[in-house]
Amino acid sequence: MNTKSERKIPSAEAARRLSHLLFGQDIGVVMATTATWGGKDISRNPTEPARIHGEDRDCWIGEWMEGFGLCDVRFAKSGCREMTEAEVAKLEGCTRGVVSPLEAAATHRPVLA
Repeated sequence: MNTKSERKIPSAEAARRLSHLLFGQDIGVVMATTATWGGKDISRNPTEPARIHGEDRDCWIGEWMEGFGLCDVRFAKSGCREMTEAEVAKLEGCTRGVVSPLEAAATHRPVLA
């Protein structure tokens, strides 16, 4: 039996609830592990939040919510999952933007501490 904190949140709902941390073009937020950028494996373990602005048949396309600012990262859908209520609530309570150092410089928004 799932508790409320384990309830899965659809990616579009997560993006809506976390809009204060996003940049408007995102269609969803998921927890991701398997990722590539420029043909190189940049996977993370454990899963971390990724904002999504596109997709193809096998991958979500977006960026890690915290990292080096790599754009158009390909997240294998098989290595992603919906966020839990607890994960969304944790980020929902953030008052500082979750952005990479490169985005912070470009947008004058702070990096999550």
